[in-house]
Amino acid sequence: GEVITSCGENRTSLALKEDGSLRLGYPKFVGDFVLGSVEGKIDGVNRERKEGEIILYTSAYGNVSGAKKDGLEFLIWKDQVAYIQPGAPLRDGAMVISVSKERLAPFLSVKRNDPALLVTKITGDMAGASWIQGGGPRLLEKGKVKITGKSEGISAATLTGKSPRTAFGVTKGGEYLLATASGSGCTLEELANYMLSYGAEDALLFEGGAKSSMILNGNPLTAAAPKAVAALLLVKR
Repeated sequence: GEVITSCGENRTSLALKEDGSLRLGYPKFVGDFVLGSVEGKIDGVNRERKEGEIILYTSAYGNVSGAKKDGLEFLIWKDQVAYIQPGAPLRDGAMVISVSKERLAPFLSVKRNDPALLVTKITGDMAGASWIQGGGPRLLEKGKVKITGKSEGISAATLTGKSPRTAFGVTKGGEYLLATASGSGCTLEELANYMLSYGAEDALLFEGGAKSSMILNGNPLTAAAPKAVAALLLVKR
């Protein structure tokens, strides 16, 4: 599958494996590029470019890259450097390598029409997955409560406070569980124990806050009206 966006390697994610099963794990993103005579590694895909980073943007991100105007961007089209400018526009099939000013020096030799090569993939325990959805933190591991909020960079308020939340779990027999707490919500520990009580062996948090909702056969099951979201999990019989 295509890498739509990347998150930190320490964030729990859900993957659809080659055998059709869903597994929890930690995807490791690897990206390499060649622009003219310059080779390098990509730090992420379709997310904000931070200081000292090189980010790849595709048309899945939008009509234009989300990077700040400092630095430089190389628009790749048909395996060549088509344009060199900040704030490069995106179109279907085009990609932009956005380079922060701190990393810019070796790229000054790159010219229009130079050859370009990009390779992105997911390695580690999620290698070969056809679909991966980021989430986190993990709630359960091997039948025990294991909330990995601190290692995944989750705020203390999120870890201890109550909020609407949605979780996904896998039982020992390979069955899948979905649960949503609406209204005043619940804590992560309460949600973890709830998933455990229904036989989940592994579980992760999918969404929290006002956008957390569940719909069954077109009917909302949660108190709040469903809101627009960037991604959803659709289950069909």
